[in-house]
Amino acid sequence: MANRPMLDDLELELVQKIDSGHDQVLHQTSVPGLDGDFLASEGRRATRFTLTGVVVGEEAADDLKALREKFAVADPVPFLSDIATATRVENVLIEEMGVREIAGRPRRFEYSFALREYQPPEAPPIEPIVPPPPVTLETGVEVLVRVIDDPSFSAWDSVAVTFRGTTDDGDDLSGALTEHEENLWTQIPMTPGRYTFEAITHVPEELTGSTTAPVIEFVRDNHVEILLRRGAQVGSSYMIHYSFDRAFVEPCIRGVLRDVAGRASSGPPDEKLVIVGHTDKSGSEDYNQGLSERRARGAFAYLTYGRNPAESVAEWNRLRRTGADLLADDWGATQYQHMLQALNYYHGRIDGDHGPMTTDAVRRFQADNGLAVTGFLNEETWPVLIDRYMAQDRLSVNTAKFFEKCPGEELSWIGCGEFDPADPAHAQAWRPNRRTELIFATAAELPCDQIPRPVTLDIPPDPAGPRGWCLNAAGNGPRCCFLKRTDDESPRILVDPVHKPGAAVTVHMEFGDGSPAVGIEYVLIAPDGTFMDGENETNSPRGVPRPGFTGANGNHAYNKQSGAFGIWTVEIQASVLARLREDPPGSEKGPVVCKRLEGDGTIDIILSPRIESLQFVDANNVDTEIERVVFGQPFRLRADIPGETRDEITVELSSYLIRR
Repeated sequence: MANRPMLDDLELELVQKIDSGHDQVLHQTSVPGLDGDFLASEGRRATRFTLTGVVVGEEAADDLKALREKFAVADPVPFLSDIATATRVENVLIEEMGVREIAGRPRRFEYSFALREYQPPEAPPIEPIVPPPPVTLETGVEVLVRVIDDPSFSAWDSVAVTFRGTTDDGDDLSGALTEHEENLWTQIPMTPGRYTFEAITHVPEELTGSTTAPVIEFVRDNHVEILLRRGAQVGSSYMIHYSFDRAFVEPCIRGVLRDVAGRASSGPPDEKLVIVGHTDKSGSEDYNQGLSERRARGAFAYLTYGRNPAESVAEWNRLRRTGADLLADDWGATQYQHMLQALNYYHGRIDGDHGPMTTDAVRRFQADNGLAVTGFLNEETWPVLIDRYMAQDRLSVNTAKFFEKCPGEELSWIGCGEFDPADPAHAQAWRPNRRTELIFATAAELPCDQIPRPVTLDIPPDPAGPRGWCLNAAGNGPRCCFLKRTDDESPRILVDPVHKPGAAVTVHMEFGDGSPAVGIEYVLIAPDGTFMDGENETNSPRGVPRPGFTGANGNHAYNKQSGAFGIWTVEIQASVLARLREDPPGSEKGPVVCKRLEGDGTIDIILSPRIESLQFVDANNVDTEIERVVFGQPFRLRADIPGETRDEITVELSSYLIRR
């Protein structure tokens, strides 16, 4: 006798009708070139069953409910019966289901099922993943050569273009560029590095020119421009700039001095270096002369710290003092906040306000350096802070790299005062005029021997008497008689800026979670010193920059033709920590970032809140501050983040250990 069919856990005991069947699947295919066609078998379809009958009993309702749930989600269920065994059916899908409870007969149900043999779907074929062909990013360089004052020059085949310098791996490399079309020379590939490119022709007369520029990896068209000049001694000029009425070298500007030291050690051996300080016309002529010399002296001291640290520190320690002589630069909280931030002690705004954060930074610096912990910059702390600041780079330009002021004595620095502005149209308070130029020229001596004696040369006085000055004992004449800005017929050195202006720059800020930083106030300073949003040039207070603000997407775009090549400075006027996107998290020191650009680019900045202080608070009420905690007492730490009104809870503790 046949077993009763089982559908899942339901025994179909009173089956009134059960049918099954399956079909062969045929595919009709025509015969090419002939009449008629043939049928090809593609297997069978899944077996189908229909069942009707009655179930009774206490558990019938629950079993039918379970089947209905599987029917609703199309779950396969086991099916056992004689006919199923004959057709090798193990699992079925319930395609149709009808249930009716018979009136007057409790726990008696009529059912009707349409079942289809369950056949697992075939897995889709796995398409092999073919990686895209590798993208080859070649590094190249293009050198554009122009002749000053002669746009009709066409003898480009007579021009030789060479390069020499240091690769990114530190190797020396030199060679010649031979492929050119008209006045554009190209070389692909080119090893990334920093090079001096030179051009020379003797047709129809000797014309020469050179410039120094980086070749950036994976950039195919690194652009370099060389200007050929007739009979001019060209000086490659690096420039550092300053805050109003100060000679302090700010942290971002140190990168330019590192470039100068690098060229001094790896550049042409016959190049000489002269350091020239400048000012704008704010203030008296005598005061500005002293200020220009302070700026040049400070740059020289930083560049030569490595060869005599004590002397460089003593020079800066004299500059930072307040006094009536022309060497006193009157440094205060702004300058030591800069230094403490560069050394990772101070993380707030550079605002010149010696508040609690500055006091705490000074105290920690003093404790770390074995000084009396006072929280204030005293006479004992100043020289140690200056020393640690200079020691970050430990630059050491050799004496032989400088011109001479007397036989066997280096010409360390010169001040031009207010008489050689970067732009005469901005003669008053304008940061590009507040600068020091560091000029490399291939010459045995300066082309002028009538340079007046510097006004700060004998400050502080030398016990042996006045210092020597052999360039003009009489002391009359222009102080920068050896420089020129236009290509005239004079034998003076033609100043050729290494970092030339002209590019579009965008500032972008966002928070660590990727949301744009909207309405953030900041000051953007270009490599030539320009405050990109303007400066108070004549109104009081003079020399104060106007801020910029980020827009709705966290951006602010600039397309001004001003100092695009070199180091940009972004001073954010908010209680945040900032880093460049390419720098690792945790590298933030404060709200100031520096970015080197060699053309168009984006200064992409990530902001994070800055914690001003931590307080002990009650474990159950963060608004209740605890003056004193004891071992084992539960408490929490609350972070005070400026601009945030909610409580930032960082950690909950139940015991602690303090080590002193």
